[in-house]
Amino acid sequence: MKTNLNKDTLILLFSIIVIACCGLLYELLIGTASSYLLGNSVEQFSLTIGAFMVSFGIGSYLTRFVQKNIIVLFFVIETLIGFFGSISIISLFYFYSVSDVYSFLVYFFIAVIGVMVGFEIPLIGRIINDIKNNFKLTLSNLFSFDYIGAMIGSVALPLFLLPYFGLIKSSILVGIGNLVVALLFGIRFRKSFSQKLLLLPIVLIFFNLFLLVGARDIQIYLEQRLYEDKIVYFEQTKYQRIVITENKEDVRLFLDGNIQFSSKDEARYHELLIHIPLALAEKKEKLKILILGGGDGLAVREMLKYSNIEKITICDLDQRMTELFRDDPKLTLLNEHSLSSPLVEVFNEDAFNFLKNSKRQWDIIIADLPDPNNESLAKLYSTSFYHYMKKNLEEKGVGVTQSTSPYHAREAFWCIFDTLKKAGFASVLPYQAEVPSFGSWGFILFSDKVLAVPQKIEIADEKLKFLSDELITSLFIFPKDTAYVKTKPNTLFEPSILTYYLESWKYY
Repeated sequence: MKTNLNKDTLILLFSIIVIACCGLLYELLIGTASSYLLGNSVEQFSLTIGAFMVSFGIGSYLTRFVQKNIIVLFFVIETLIGFFGSISIISLFYFYSVSDVYSFLVYFFIAVIGVMVGFEIPLIGRIINDIKNNFKLTLSNLFSFDYIGAMIGSVALPLFLLPYFGLIKSSILVGIGNLVVALLFGIRFRKSFSQKLLLLPIVLIFFNLFLLVGARDIQIYLEQRLYEDKIVYFEQTKYQRIVITENKEDVRLFLDGNIQFSSKDEARYHELLIHIPLALAEKKEKLKILILGGGDGLAVREMLKYSNIEKITICDLDQRMTELFRDDPKLTLLNEHSLSSPLVEVFNEDAFNFLKNSKRQWDIIIADLPDPNNESLAKLYSTSFYHYMKKNLEEKGVGVTQSTSPYHAREAFWCIFDTLKKAGFASVLPYQAEVPSFGSWGFILFSDKVLAVPQKIEIADEKLKFLSDELITSLFIFPKDTAYVKTKPNTLFEPSILTYYLESWKYY
């Protein structure tokens, strides 16, 4: 018996690391899926983790009633976790698209997986204690290796699994992890139960490998159910989910399920974003431009219509975005190869940290950033962020930020206005127009010089599809139902804009 102690213990301690890693990954994967499908990542992760913790507790409590067949029970539980875990994300995406049972289904998976995960550590602890007969050593080993496994899982998802495999493949791979533990455990302790049981994890491993091979087709099918038009490209990057759809001549970009542009009307948005602040810029021979976001190159395209541009600096977080819109033939037709211009330099960094650490100043700063629909984006609309903008803007420079819809998200729009005021800009000037894909859409100019409504666009009319000199004045008129309402400025410590935004858009 002594010759087997080290081998048995090694298998069990390895199992602890794997099951701890897998257990945490199921929490993170389901939380990520819910955030992607339902939005509001703070709420979804809080509810998911809270529900998992309750389920863990129930599972741990129930182990007190297990008096015999512990090895068999552990083997069966590992096999079942591997099965339910591997199909969880596929099931959630499918049923989200076909019915209203998502909320029920997500808590079903949380409860089933969570209760069984709650069984794991107490059961394996009792098995180790039976072999070693040393409770103190068993307890220290359990916690040590459990924490190591959890740490591996927390690092693996954002740095490895999501960027390289995406949600569906990741869940299948994690499920295989549990099944391998079950198989390894079953082989080592096969004398304790029927040999036929070993077929179960073997069959399920092959089933998961089959799913893994077909995962891309499955993902395309499931993604397609969420979009009206045909998906021609999708990728889960380290930072976001990129989906591009096409319908005849209409190309659309979605990031984490939120539309970023439609080729049918994007000219409206980008002309409003670029040519209005350019009309107010200082009359210089050469202008230095900073674009925050704008990885699709469409804002750059509009900027390159001017002859007095010295340099355009783009700061976009996701390198895959800028690579995609620099290299893909269909997408470069949209942005007219703007990202390949020698006047353009690209930094793939977080915009907040980029401005914080920058020692440079620009004549114009364009904030072409996604809407503040989560806490990480909300900081890009905070007083702190605007203070950094102020630091990096030339004395008579002009900035503009896209500012969501003053109609659909009225409080969020005016929160950005009040936040810019709070940041100390001398002039803050809002304007809006109709962009069919978005509805009524708003922008806000800001500067330390006095801004007045511009009267003339500074480039030839034939270079524009939407804007005209006659239209400009009307852009700065807000109807009663979008007029100013007093709001609480957005800060890093009190992200009021997130509340305003989520509360407004939940009705649309």
